[in-house]
Amino acid sequence: MMSARSAEQARFLWERRLLYAAVMVAGLAMVVLVRQYDDLRQRYRALTQRLQWPHAGYSVPTFHAVTIDGDSITVGRADGGRQLLIVFTTACPYCRASVGAWRRIIDATNREAPHVTTLGITLDGGGSVQEYRREHDLRIPVLMFPDDKLRRLYRARSVPLLVLLDSTGRVLYSRLGALEDEAAIDSVLDALTSPDPVRDDIVADRTF
Repeated sequence: MMSARSAEQARFLWERRLLYAAVMVAGLAMVVLVRQYDDLRQRYRALTQRLQWPHAGYSVPTFHAVTIDGDSITVGRADGGRQLLIVFTTACPYCRASVGAWRRIIDATNREAPHVTTLGITLDGGGSVQEYRREHDLRIPVLMFPDDKLRRLYRARSVPLLVLLDSTGRVLYSRLGALEDEAAIDSVLDALTSPDPVRDDIVADRTF
């Protein structure tokens, strides 16, 4: 027969094994919960971003406006072509850092994608916009949203923002954030020349 001491030792070993098993199960459960939390947080962030800025596939309304030069223009619809919108403010440092890239994109668009019309949309007004365009040699029409409702519908909350629209106002490509490195510029150029790009890019820490 097992002595009382042996039985006590056996029970102690059994309880210790159960404790180890419980600790392992708890640890695994914690790992699973952390991964699920991270997944939910990423999904929530992605959903929030999609609700806050014009992601690929989103459709914007058509509106008519007058450029700072006094010309009438239609935004959100281009018969047989596309529109590239560059949304900026004159005070945004990330916009100023992106101006060189914008000029390259505008020049490349004129050469390689003549079906794309590039428009600047400023979120501020006044004579400073004319000076800004001259200072940075932005040879594109520049306009403002006629009202805040349209600005919200275009989800122009942060700048710099680039949005490529098809002929019906559907967003084919969008990029939020400073445009400085070659890879980012190539991404925009690829979208301009691609038959049907549907993608977006966000650089959240480089917006204003």
